[in-house]
Amino acid sequence: MVLIKESFEIYKQKIRSILLLLLIFGVVAAILGGLLGGSMMFSALRLKDTGATEITNKALFFSPLVIGIFLVIGLWTIFIGFTFIILAVKPAGTKLKEIFQEAWKKFGQYLWVVILTGSFVILASLFLVIPGIIVAIYLSFYSYVFIIEGEKGMNALRRSWSLVKGNWWKVFGRLILLGIVSNIIFFLLSSIHSLPSTIFQFLFIPFNTIFLYLIYQDLKKSKEIQTLTP
Repeated sequence: MVLIKESFEIYKQKIRSILLLLLIFGVVAAILGGLLGGSMMFSALRLKDTGATEITNKALFFSPLVIGIFLVIGLWTIFIGFTFIILAVKPAGTKLKEIFQEAWKKFGQYLWVVILTGSFVILASLFLVIPGIIVAIYLSFYSYVFIIEGEKGMNALRRSWSLVKGNWWKVFGRLILLGIVSNIIFFLLSSIHSLPSTIFQFLFIPFNTIFLYLIYQDLKKSKEIQTLTP
C-alpha cells in the first residue's frame, strides 16, 4: 500500500501533464478511428463496384488501406505509452514538448525492444498461460531500463530479467495488489455508470506506469546494495 500512496502523490504532481497527454491521445485516436471507419466503407464500396456478390468482413479487414490505418493506430498507441513512461521518470514540471522530443528521438529503438519483449512473451505463452506470465513479469521493466540506463535491444531485456531475478514473487505480489485495488474501484464505478468506469480506465494507465517505475527504483536499489555488500 505504501507504493500505491507514493504513486498517487507523484500522480497528483504530474496530473496536468497526464490530462494533456490523455487529451492528445483521445483526439488523435478519435481521428484515426474515423479514418478507419471511412476506409472500411470505402473498401466496401470498392468491392461492390467491382461486381463482388458477397462482401465479407475478412475482405474488408485485409484491405491495404485498413491494414495501414490499423498499423498507424498501433504505433500511435505504443508512442503515447512511451511518452507516459518518460513522464513517469521525469521530474514534475517537465514540459510536454521535451517529453515528445525525447519520445520521437528514441521511438525507433524503443519499438524494437517492444517487439522483442512481445515475441518472448508470446513464445512463452505457447507453453500455457503460466510461463507467459512468468516471462512477462521478468521483462516488465525493459522500458525503464531503456530510458534510465540506456540499455537497448536484448540488453534491456537481460537487465530487466536481472533486476527481477530473486524478487519475482515480490514484484508479482505488488502487481496483484494493484490489480485488486484497481478492480475494486472499477467495479464500484461500473455499478454507478459506465462513463466514470471508462474514465477511470484511462486515468489508471499513467498511474500504472508510475507504480511500475517505483518498483523498478526499489529493485535497482536492492541490487546495488547486494553488489556493495561483501
